Amino acid sequence: MPALEHQPAVSFIQELLFSFLSKKFLSAYCKIFFNSFFCYLSVTIQAGDVDMNKLSIKLGLSFFVVFFGITVFLLFFLHQSMVETQVDGEMSSLQLRGNSHRDVLSQSFNQSTLDHVMLMESTSDTIVVVSDNEGNILSSSDTVTPIVQNMINHTVSDRMLQSKDAFIETEFWDSPFIATVSSFQTQNQPYFLFMFKPTENLQMMMHEMNEHFVYGSIISLLVTILVIYCLTNIITKPLIKMKQATERMSIGDFSVELPEHRNDELGKLSKAIHKLADDLKHLTESRKEFLASISHELRTPLTYIKGYADVCRKGLISDQEREKYLHVIYEESERVSKLVQDLFELAKIDKNEFAIEKSKVSVNELIQNLFERFQPAFEKEGKKLDLKVSGEIWANIDSIRIEQCLLNLLDNAKKYSLPNSTIKLEVFEKKRKIHITIQNNSLPIDSHHLPRLFDRFYRIDSSRSRKLGGTGLGLSVVKEVIEAHGGTVSFKDSHGLITVQLSLPGGIGK
Repeated sequence: MPALEHQPAVSFIQELLFSFLSKKFLSAYCKIFFNSFFCYLSVTIQAGDVDMNKLSIKLGLSFFVVFFGITVFLLFFLHQSMVETQVDGEMSSLQLRGNSHRDVLSQSFNQSTLDHVMLMESTSDTIVVVSDNEGNILSSSDTVTPIVQNMINHTVSDRMLQSKDAFIETEFWDSPFIATVSSFQTQNQPYFLFMFKPTENLQMMMHEMNEHFVYGSIISLLVTILVIYCLTNIITKPLIKMKQATERMSIGDFSVELPEHRNDELGKLSKAIHKLADDLKHLTESRKEFLASISHELRTPLTYIKGYADVCRKGLISDQEREKYLHVIYEESERVSKLVQDLFELAKIDKNEFAIEKSKVSVNELIQNLFERFQPAFEKEGKKLDLKVSGEIWANIDSIRIEQCLLNLLDNAKKYSLPNSTIKLEVFEKKRKIHITIQNNSLPIDSHHLPRLFDRFYRIDSSRSRKLGGTGLGLSVVKEVIEAHGGTVSFKDSHGLITVQLSLPGGIGK
């Protein structure tokens, strides 16, 4: 690493890529580069400058390794292919020229022909040498250097006799020449015609090509980094916003703002977080309302019980007044008992301990018994209860729970219906569904109340409901019981005509 600190980055990359592109295997420079890179990355991570646990870092490194690795891989093989094509072309051209001279000499091998061949090559950048089987030079177009002489001496004559032409030297980076040999025979004597071409021009051309590849690699690197930066931002920025939103939600701030216009997985996740925030907000508000309501519902009757009991205990009242106060204490105790029972049922539902014991039940008999039990209470208040059951209906239900729901709904209809009105109870089966509707005339209900009628402790008019004995939990219990049976319950208001409709799975024969 210290040896690289004072070396300019661009020249180092150029030198590295030149070495990489000019050989088939990674050079020592490449190993030094990768070792230095990983050492620097390790030191940086330990220093805390880079957090490898960040998704953006992981994605960036993954994309970089894949994209830039593929680019370098393709550039390497493209370069190798171009180098091999160029060298093969040069060698083939050199071999063809040597074979042409060989053919002339094989037909007329004399000093005049040798001089003519040497004269033809003297004006070119190639060197032609003719030798006998023992390596003795008979003629040459230029001075034979020790390197040329050594290459001639290492030529194996018996191999040359088997092949009239061959490539002697093809490594243009490490050798000053590329060379070919063409063999021929005259008067049963073997001779060899060597063609030598300097590699300076070829190296220069390859060096220029390598520069283009280096610049292409640098551009590919920059484009890869830019693309990775954009991709990681596109992916990680929404995730960071979602993380910040969930952190705010954890401390009670549900005013999250996330982009929902995307149709991909991130957009769906954003919508899910929005829905979660809305649900948590509603749950938090419901919990606050629940605690406030239950404290109010318990405080009021307990205050009555304590106050009237204290008056009765002191004995400063008449027997008639004591009887009246004891009756108030009894009513408030019943209220508290019903409230606790409803809370107990809801608690069991929330803890998934709400048991539904289904059995085959005659709905006609269940409804008829309820009608006979409730009709006197309606008549006592000057109201009428009408019953209509279509056909014989059987269902697989928990009769005790369903009866509890119907008692609650009929009691509400009796309390909140107008004086001298008629409450209609109708039961019928349609499309394998059992429908139970309860209709009564009451004061109109504002539309904004309807969606919250099944919320716990929610009452349209708390003072009026308290006067009539309501706690705001009955409809919540009804909703949970009906849904536990796989059914639905709904409220409708048409100018004061209140309709409660229950739907339960049916289709069971007798």
